[in-house]
Amino acid sequence: MAGLTHILRHRIQSPILPDLTQTNLNYNFLVPPSIRESEFYHEFLEICHESSELERRENNFYYRLVSATFPMITSINARELFHIFKLRLCDRAQWEIREIAEKMLAEVKKKSNILFKKTGPSCIVLGYCPEGSHTCGKINEMKEKYL
Repeated sequence: MAGLTHILRHRIQSPILPDLTQTNLNYNFLVPPSIRESEFYHEFLEICHESSELERRENNFYYRLVSATFPMITSINARELFHIFKLRLCDRAQWEIREIAEKMLAEVKKKSNILFKKTGPSCIVLGYCPEGSHTCGKINEMKEKYL
């Protein structure tokens, strides 16, 4: 759900989503790496399943956790896709959306590696970090990773 809000901010697209208000909707949970690698992993999964059961029992989708995942299909033009990549591949972007953006980039490069050859976060596209004093300071690592 958190990643969905980031993607939907980009207006030049046509997203197709399931009806997210359905309380009988099947979905998975996204587990943050910090929890996945901690002693709280099983407790986190228990909370996820309890939330899902509560949602179904009370017939109220507001019990759904932000870590719920849903399939999404969208059509989007290349210009907006470049913009998404500049923002969402940044090391300072939220980890979930960065993972989605990395998968998206890998897929579009399979289709047109020439078009997306120099695609990446703003720092490598612009040549400087627009975050100013909030930069991650990893422009060389980003160049190596994406170019």
